[in-house]
Amino acid sequence: MVNSVFLLLIFLARIQSIDATDPDEHDEVCKIEFVVRSTADVPPGASIFLAGSLQSLGPWKPDGFLLTRFKDTNQWKGTFEAKKGDTLKYKFTCGTWDSVEKTVQGGDVPNRVLELGDDATIKITVAAWATAPAKRSTVTGDIDILEIPIGSTSAARPVRVWLPSIYKTSNERYPVLYLLDGQNVFDSATAAFGVEWQADESAQSLISTNEIPPVIIVAVDNSSQRLKEYTRSEEGQRLVHLEWIIDVVKSEIDEKYRTLTDPANTTIGGSSLGGLFALNAFSTKANVFGNAICMSPSLFWDDERLLKKFENERLENNQSNRRLWLDFGTHESSDPARSAMHIERFSRLRKALESHDSEDFIALKAVVDEGAAHDEKAWARRFPMALQFIYDQKP
Repeated sequence: MVNSVFLLLIFLARIQSIDATDPDEHDEVCKIEFVVRSTADVPPGASIFLAGSLQSLGPWKPDGFLLTRFKDTNQWKGTFEAKKGDTLKYKFTCGTWDSVEKTVQGGDVPNRVLELGDDATIKITVAAWATAPAKRSTVTGDIDILEIPIGSTSAARPVRVWLPSIYKTSNERYPVLYLLDGQNVFDSATAAFGVEWQADESAQSLISTNEIPPVIIVAVDNSSQRLKEYTRSEEGQRLVHLEWIIDVVKSEIDEKYRTLTDPANTTIGGSSLGGLFALNAFSTKANVFGNAICMSPSLFWDDERLLKKFENERLENNQSNRRLWLDFGTHESSDPARSAMHIERFSRLRKALESHDSEDFIALKAVVDEGAAHDEKAWARRFPMALQFIYDQKP
C-alpha cells in the first residue's frame, strides 16, 4: 500500500509538470560538476543517475539527474545547478533503488553530503552496484541503438532506430519519423515512468494492415539538460539541439539507412516540451521537416512566445502538402482551471493555423482528447491516429 501511494504521488507530480515555470532568476546559484568513475561493471544498457534531497531531484528520485557517459570509458559526468546555501544529500544509482551504489564489500554507502557554495567539481568513485532483476524489455521488432556524438566533446547520445520488418528483405527507401524523449518511445524498461508510447507496436500493426506505409522511426533520447535543449538557448536564441538533430543525427541516419530524405518524407514529433520543440521545428525548418506530430505541446512556455508567433505571423513555408498533427487532453493538469487554460491556448493555436493552412498547403488535424491527462499513456493511445494522419495513403 505504501509503494502504491508513493507511486501515485510521483505520477501526480509528473502530470503537474506542465504547470512549471522558470526558476527564480534572483536566486544565487552554483554549478556543481559531478565526475563519477565506476570501478564495477554498470548493468548492461543502464546509465548513472544522481539521486538527492533537493526538490529538483524528486526529491530522492532514483533517476533524478542523468549523467552522461564518455564513450568507451567508465566515467560519467554531469553539471548540476542548485541554490547557494542549500545542503545536498545524495547517492548514485543506475536508475532504481535496487541498483544503488554499494561499498566494495556490498554494504550500504551512507548518504553523501555537500554544502552548496562556490562552483566546484566533485569526483566520486563507485566501487559496486546493487543488483536486481532487469526490467523486461517490451520492444517489438528490430531496433538499432546508435551512440551519436554531441558537439566537440567525447560525449554521445543514444539514438534508437526502429526498422520495419520489410527493411532487411527489400532495397526500397523509407520515410523517417524522428521522435523526442527516445527512452519513452519503444520500451517500458527504459521509459521514465515505466509507460512507453508503444510506437513500435503501433507502427507494426498499421503497416501490416496497409494503413500506413513502412516507416523508419528514430527516437532520440533526452538528457539531464532536456529543458534547455527543448527550449531556446542563450546562444542568440538558437535551438542548438534542433541544429544537432538536423546536422548530425539526420545526416548519420541518411548515410547509414535507406531513407527518403526530402521534407515530405521527414517528420518530427514529441510531447509536452517535446511537442513544442516539434512545432517549432515544423515552423522554422520547412526545408527539413515537412510534417510534425505535436502532442500536448507546452504552449504556455516562454510567455506563449511560439503561440503568439503563430497568431501574428504566417508560416515561412516553401513546401507543399505538409501535414501537422496537434492534440491536447482536457485534463492535462490536476487543476481544472489550469486545464481550461491549456485548452484555451490550444484553441487559439488551432484557430491561427486554420486561418491560413489551406493557402500554405498545410493539412491540419487538431484533436481534443476528452478526459486525457498529460502522460505517456494518453500519448500512446493517440499515437496510432497521428501515424494514420501523417502517412495517409488515400488519393
